[in-house]
Amino acid sequence: MSNAPDAAPIEHTEEAHIPMLLQRCSGLLHAMYDSGSGLFSYSTRIAAGSYLNDFQHPLKLRYTINTLLGIQQALRFYPLDWKIDQLIAQFLQVNRAAITNPADCGLTLALLARANHPGQQEFRSQLQKILQSKNAKNLTAQDLGWMLFGCTTAARISQHQPDIALADELYQIIRDRLVVPATGLPCFSLSGARRRCTSFGGVVYVLMSLAEYGNAFQHQPALDLFRHAAATVIGLQGPQGEWPWFIDAKRGVVLDWYQVYSVHQDSMAMLWLLPALDLGMEQARPAIERSYRWLFGNNQLAAAMIEREPFFIHRSHRRDESLERPRRLLRSGAALLLGRPGQLRSAGIVLNPECRSYQIGWILYAWSGRNGFAEFTELALLQ
Repeated sequence: MSNAPDAAPIEHTEEAHIPMLLQRCSGLLHAMYDSGSGLFSYSTRIAAGSYLNDFQHPLKLRYTINTLLGIQQALRFYPLDWKIDQLIAQFLQVNRAAITNPADCGLTLALLARANHPGQQEFRSQLQKILQSKNAKNLTAQDLGWMLFGCTTAARISQHQPDIALADELYQIIRDRLVVPATGLPCFSLSGARRRCTSFGGVVYVLMSLAEYGNAFQHQPALDLFRHAAATVIGLQGPQGEWPWFIDAKRGVVLDWYQVYSVHQDSMAMLWLLPALDLGMEQARPAIERSYRWLFGNNQLAAAMIEREPFFIHRSHRRDESLERPRRLLRSGAALLLGRPGQLRSAGIVLNPECRSYQIGWILYAWSGRNGFAEFTELALLQ
């Protein structure tokens, strides 16, 4: 079964089998949603057996966009109890003016193009202005990845030459200015002191967009670049399937492992590993299995990251320290200067007991319509 994001809707019946993972994720998202604002929570915790949501952080906007994309994808395959057109309409009515970030504009364009929503043209124009602005030199890997993903999705659907040209321009920027040829990995940004010190998230979204662009236009050089980068990242996977957070794009080595995020394990890695498998990269299969098995206790804490009742996925393993972000940057900078790779730790690591809505949205997006890997999608490994 194909899960190409802009394929025609799948004909399903009310009896269509919904994998247990996706059933539970859909239910959790209902608990994370605020109908008045049209937003999904920034963070959710469990208190006294109930969900406790936080809608205060500005990232709730970004998390909602990609959660809507996940719901939209899932509805192509399964009769879930969501009305995506109403969700999009409410979200835009309340929040449209706040969608200005380049990455958010790109992902929103993908969402609206797939929904054949008239607002998509406004976001096309917004992305064109961003590329022409003086701030274009400050775009990050995540910005460019999501911009290319959105423009490629729109171009694949419309087949309009201006849309294709915009996608081509973004691909060329990524290929020529962002990607390190030796490793295939994207730098963190087009400029700045942190260029080499890239994040797993930035790598994921660039790989995701390269696969999308290459498949959309049968562009073999883009697919070759994707394969090269995917092979490099698979080589960075840890001994228990964990994915590192900070990476040296130039050398293709881990700078710092922490936090080890469950969203990387269950869905973000799948945004490029599953397309890699579709392209015949069989080394992706064991990487996928190691990745999700980490969630069921095959990890440094020997702790399951997924709770059965109420259903919940804990966010990460993190160092038990204050000033985590500055220290992580310092460690990564030192690793760059000294040429030493980051190390996994056996002490001083704790579980981060929260969940972010975008993780659940990415699970729906990555796994909807996928066959195989039932030990994960049916939660067979959950004790």
